[in-house]
Amino acid sequence: MEIKQVLKEKRKEFDLTQEQLAEKIYVTNRTVSNWETGKTTPDIESLLRLSELFNLSLDELIKGESNIMVEIKVDRKKLNRYKILKNILFVLSSLFVAYNIFWLVSFYPKNKNLNNWDKTEVNNYLKKNDYTFQAHKIGYIDPLIFKTNQIEVSTFKGTKFFMSMDKNHVHLMAYSSEGLEAILDKEELVDADFKILKGRFKNTNVSEIVNKHSSELKAEYNELEEVWEEVNNQ
Repeated sequence: MEIKQVLKEKRKEFDLTQEQLAEKIYVTNRTVSNWETGKTTPDIESLLRLSELFNLSLDELIKGESNIMVEIKVDRKKLNRYKILKNILFVLSSLFVAYNIFWLVSFYPKNKNLNNWDKTEVNNYLKKNDYTFQAHKIGYIDPLIFKTNQIEVSTFKGTKFFMSMDKNHVHLMAYSSEGLEAILDKEELVDADFKILKGRFKNTNVSEIVNKHSSELKAEYNELEEVWEEVNNQ
């Protein structure tokens, strides 16, 4: 028996008008009429609703309608692809939301600490005591690319040494002909006179140069550390 006959017989058996059937399965009267005249056939969603309403299995409902079986298989494949795509989009959306929350909580407050600094197109500057400091705000994707979670702060002009500080290291460079360049571990700067020096050094005489200027380095380091703490404390 063709599906158009099954639908008409079952509708009458359940004492339903086309309008009442349409309401129960969320379609229009014209749609039901087209099904019963054979102009169109129900889609898989409507077939499932009809099957449940008439207490029929899908096989009983569409028996003999090979074209509908083909359509159902195609629809199922599309549905599976849709579910996979939906899951992927859900995961990506969740990651996007989670990263935005993470960024707003972890980095936005630190960037906000630079709002009162003087600004140029490329940097932020702060004059404090006899020093000028510079710092870049953390960009939206910087934590992903550079794996950073702190704003690096450095001295700028007016000092004998260039000193840059991040969470774990101090990058030290001399502006003079002595040519000092060293990357020091902050944990190893145990005393304030820089006598205990470990880390990565590009100069074999780094200890000699540092000890020679220890008082200047001490003062600059203390000022830089204070500013770094102010910027990176949320």
